[in-house]
Amino acid sequence: MASQNLRSGKAIALAALRRTGQSLCDAGEDMKSDPDLVLAALSRDSISFQYAAERLKCDKEMVLRTVKRSGWNLMYVSNEMKADPEVVPVAVSTDGGAVVYADEVFTRDIGMVSLAI
Repeated sequence: MASQNLRSGKAIALAALRRTGQSLCDAGEDMKSDPDLVLAALSRDSISFQYAAERLKCDKEMVLRTVKRSGWNLMYVSNEMKADPEVVPVAVSTDGGAVVYADEVFTRDIGMVSLAI
């Protein structure tokens, strides 16, 4: 019964997040930590990643999926991810202006700056 209630609760949360990603702001920490729910929110509102749990902001796979949707999400990821040589080029190629949120090593890199333009 408990697992059925959890599935039901998750289904309701998915439906709400698909209507408005900003709903993630008011979600509980368990929901903000659920990759499926966060991705549902992102499908509706590309900047809802700001409300995701900190552990997801450090998860490279999740971060890559997020910055592919909107490079601007680089502003919300962990400092480690802002310095990651795989993450930053994806974010910058998606949205050139995202380079300002990258670690300073990238903002001084002529190749990265030219990718941003």
